[in-house]
Amino acid sequence: MANVDSTTLNKNVYMQAFGDSIVSDGVLALAANPTAADVLRIQRIQAGTEVSALLIANTDLDTGTPEFVVSIGYAPVDSTDGPTAVADYFAAAGQTLLQAANDGKLYCKFAPITFDKDVYLTMTVGTDAATFAAGTIYSRVIGKARGIK
Repeated sequence: MANVDSTTLNKNVYMQAFGDSIVSDGVLALAANPTAADVLRIQRIQAGTEVSALLIANTDLDTGTPEFVVSIGYAPVDSTDGPTAVADYFAAAGQTLLQAANDGKLYCKFAPITFDKDVYLTMTVGTDAATFAAGTIYSRVIGKARGIK
């Protein structure tokens, strides 16, 4: 298992606030086929954010007979601070969205969650691409600024 990080994962973290609403974005360019159990860290979610929806878009990362599947969850930036990583909080294992170009899939079938510590938005690879094509994953976290305890 390896971590595959966005080049801007810990830099230029920004969010747009509209009242107490927050929208933050992430981009992960994949140049090589990740393997099963690899963790794709797409963006950092700042402490004090309540996440209520997630939008994922991507280029076609599996151009052959599609096999690429992932789960979508989160992992702590600092494992000693917590929270405990949950690989499938936002979407269970077996998500097929990376198998073809996706203009935007909304995930909101989860209980809104507030993070007291910074976390990474993650995708954990279940099965890698049959015929990998370099491409990009885009994410957008939608929620509220709740503040930290």
